[in-house]
Amino acid sequence: MNLSIIIPTHSRGKQVLTAVKSIFQTCPVDIEVIVVEDRTTEGKMALEEHIKQGLIKYVSNDTGPFGAAGTRNLGVSHASHRYVLFLDDDDQILPGYIERLLDYLSNPTANWGFCDQIRKSDEKKARANSSMILSNAPFKNKIAATSAGFWVQKDLFQKVGGFDHKQTVDEDTDLCCRLLAIGENPYYMKFPGIKLNRDDNIDRLTSSTKTRMIAECYKRTFDKNIYKLTHNVQALEYLSDRTHRMICKAYDTELLQELRSSKFSLKLRIIWFFREAKYFRRILN
Repeated sequence: MNLSIIIPTHSRGKQVLTAVKSIFQTCPVDIEVIVVEDRTTEGKMALEEHIKQGLIKYVSNDTGPFGAAGTRNLGVSHASHRYVLFLDDDDQILPGYIERLLDYLSNPTANWGFCDQIRKSDEKKARANSSMILSNAPFKNKIAATSAGFWVQKDLFQKVGGFDHKQTVDEDTDLCCRLLAIGENPYYMKFPGIKLNRDDNIDRLTSSTKTRMIAECYKRTFDKNIYKLTHNVQALEYLSDRTHRMICKAYDTELLQELRSSKFSLKLRIIWFFREAKYFRRILN
């Protein structure tokens, strides 16, 4: 077995139980499943039988950096296998994905990758026409959330520093950028491997975090990675434009002035001119 599945959780006993069940319904029974609970006990109570039977490895994050990033890093430190896959506690593994992934990992040509997702019975737009290493794909197509069946070689993950626990959100984009900056292109599996559960009334980090905090995280991702990717024009435009959009949504003139202090293409400056006019009702000089 080459794979450890890591599930961070916080105050979602019912959801994490469903996530774990989806693994054992679709995967080999001897696969390593690590549930890392961040300063709550709902998961431990819901998974009591799985823990007693030794079906999963339960880790409590009581002292380390809190939040999804730090919790996932802790899970990786407990992983026994060469590759780790991240599963959100409110998502589910779909039949066929792990089997296909294990088959690929028996003779891999890339050190990290991801798959397609399904939401409301609709498959998300494919990144490519077939499963492949995304060497020549647009930069934005190489960026994936951890909810996209995201897997990575454990040693490579630790080499680039894992997830930045200071990132309340956007830690996955930051990690992808650091992997791409050292020449590690992802393997994309054109297969719906994850079912996203975003239709209930659960409060999620991306919906509950204040817009300014999200903008700050996007700006941090930009600041940390743009100089590592200076050779990549697509990276510059993608990271700067998504940051600009979120800053405008946050109505944050201070962050906006910081971002605009860098030099950008005429195309971006025109796009930003009209976006700022839309959000601020005036052009900031």
